[in-house]
Amino acid sequence: MVEKILGPGEELRGGWACAGTTGYEMARLITALQVEPAGRAAMTREWCNFTGDDPDFHHQVLAAKRRILTVNLAGELDALVRLAHSLAVEDIATRDFGKDALRLAIVELAANLLVYRTYIDASGPSEEDRALIERAAGRVEHGREVEDDRVIAFIASLLLDPAAGSRSRSEFVTRFQQTTGPLMAKAVEDTVFYRYNRLIALNEVGAEPDEFGISADAFHVAMKRRAETWPYALSATSTHDTKRGEDARARLAVLSEMPEEWVAAVSRWHEGARDLRKDLPRGPAPSRSTEWLFYQALAGAWPADLSLQDEAGLQELAERLVAFMTKALREAKRQTSWTDQNEPYEAAVEAYVRGVFSPERRSFLREIRALIAAIEPAGIVNSLAQLALKLTLPGVPDIYQGCEILDYSMVDPDNRRPVDFNLRQDLLEDVRELSPAQAMERWREGLPKLWLTERLLQLRRAEPDLFNRGGYEAVDVTGDEAAHVLAFCRAAGDKKLIVAVPRLVLRHCEPERHSWIANAFSRTMLVLSDGPASYRTLNGEAFAEGKIPLSALWRDLPVAVLTSA
Repeated sequence: MVEKILGPGEELRGGWACAGTTGYEMARLITALQVEPAGRAAMTREWCNFTGDDPDFHHQVLAAKRRILTVNLAGELDALVRLAHSLAVEDIATRDFGKDALRLAIVELAANLLVYRTYIDASGPSEEDRALIERAAGRVEHGREVEDDRVIAFIASLLLDPAAGSRSRSEFVTRFQQTTGPLMAKAVEDTVFYRYNRLIALNEVGAEPDEFGISADAFHVAMKRRAETWPYALSATSTHDTKRGEDARARLAVLSEMPEEWVAAVSRWHEGARDLRKDLPRGPAPSRSTEWLFYQALAGAWPADLSLQDEAGLQELAERLVAFMTKALREAKRQTSWTDQNEPYEAAVEAYVRGVFSPERRSFLREIRALIAAIEPAGIVNSLAQLALKLTLPGVPDIYQGCEILDYSMVDPDNRRPVDFNLRQDLLEDVRELSPAQAMERWREGLPKLWLTERLLQLRRAEPDLFNRGGYEAVDVTGDEAAHVLAFCRAAGDKKLIVAVPRLVLRHCEPERHSWIANAFSRTMLVLSDGPASYRTLNGEAFAEGKIPLSALWRDLPVAVLTSA
């Protein structure tokens, strides 16, 4: 495996001797599947109206990359300029290029590179690398930040023809490629991901926050290709580097289905907590943008089993949110940073967070908890769908420590807290004796997730060929709610695996009823034909080939995994 974060449209190089990446792209695709594309315009409008933030993600990335390279990575930039200048003076056509012009061209070319890095060596660029550099150069020319196109062409030529010159040229190529990786990480993951807070479920390592959901058809295309090209790549949904736990992300994705309701709630909370804000010389603290981030972070991090009567638990959550907000503000580098800490602003934000959780404001916190409770059921459905997909799609599932049950952690160090393995062991003994319906009754403890994990890992052990060699094909779904279902088949020999999971189900959830979402899918059918005569669920229930109502498959657990009998 290689730990490589793929950029937009980038694929792992086919000639590399590896099984694939460590799987961030799988987390991106699953979360995108659970985000409602139709909510994009409304969420963007409401976010911008409330915060005044810039909705152009790529504009923010460019600005951040320019600053990071010229300030944080200034030493590397200086070295690149020296090398480029020493090469420029060797040719009569380029010897008049000044260091300032070369510096600007290097900054712009690096900033406009859409991937973490290229892989050019002494033999020259591959077709992929040539296309990436030429595309970046074209973006620079179009942007007109560099007045002289000849300087852009010169810097690009140093990268595109490294074998045509001196040792200095080779060193320039090496240093440029070693710089663009950390530049992308520091500018995007560690800066813009804390600024572009429209929907923070999308602000994930390997993801594109500007990509607001994908269709089921696009997901099928991606998975079919994965089965054909990288069947043994890892499938990760949480790691030590993810910005939030997989179940926090699954819950926050639900907000894409209710953008107007969300901004209405944030607006009420903004007014309700106005006395907690502090006026500072540079404006109110927290700013509206900080509030927008805080309330999403709170909605994602609230533990499923935390009640308003648990004062110790509430204050523990407040401490975690204080730590998160301090880190997020410093990473965003707007009001404060790691190297230039704005202590008055940080203190005001900390006081605001603690004020929200103060006992005298319990009615205010109760209103926030009510909205979380409204999205929580759909979040649990998303969590179980996410898990079922990770454990059955092409690839090798990666289960991060502690994520056997619900994980609502935030970015490190929050997601690196000690794991209670004794609790998980005790719960594992429980789930081995429970039906899926019984596990669902204890959803606040995370038992449905552990139940599904245990059963699917058992299935993977029992049917290795199915998961190692099985292809990927979409399965037809018909009926009223077909758009809210993703179904696929994996087959090896005469054995078949059928998976059907719900998506975008906020309006379908009825958690007070035993069936959660099943009642809404009584007229939506999973079409099983041209295969085995019968199938069995993870719980041993048998279904004949034909059209099966999803209400029957999701009666006890809101995901279905069937194997041919």
